[in-house]
Amino acid sequence: MKKILVFLILASCQWDIGWVHLGIVDCMAQKQTSVARQFDGSMPYYHLLDRVVIEGGQELNAYKLSLYKSVTVKENAFTPKELAQQAFKDMEHDVEEAAKNALLKEVGHKQGKLYYAFLMMRDCYIFYQNASLRKGGKREATIVYMEGQKNSSMSMSELKRMFKKK
Repeated sequence: MKKILVFLILASCQWDIGWVHLGIVDCMAQKQTSVARQFDGSMPYYHLLDRVVIEGGQELNAYKLSLYKSVTVKENAFTPKELAQQAFKDMEHDVEEAAKNALLKEVGHKQGKLYYAFLMMRDCYIFYQNASLRKGGKREATIVYMEGQKNSSMSMSELKRMFKKK
């Protein structure tokens, strides 16, 4: 029974072993961060989040990445205001918690709230921006989770440059 359980856990993640793409490293690296719950469907507002997942491919190779995930919450006519506000609070909290364990970080606050964060973790990168704190900004916040390709790393300046292009 234990062998079946271990197999099911491994099968639900993805990892690379040579040319075989399976990914426990991807799965475990994200699960070790406080932002993991924003991506796993456990939040009550998860169905309201705009989600993007890109794994491998030329788009990511150009940035030395193997995995890109983002979630964005928007406060608009389609999103109940209470849920959007809870999402903003939860996202900020999760990123602030992740920042405590970052190897390198750059964070900015506005009006007493987290405005942006660039975090370099041991196995991943996390970017956060609350655009609603910008003057005239959209009422939205985004968390981006990224993993680098094997044997490569991205500097803080490369990470920032990547987001300025977008």
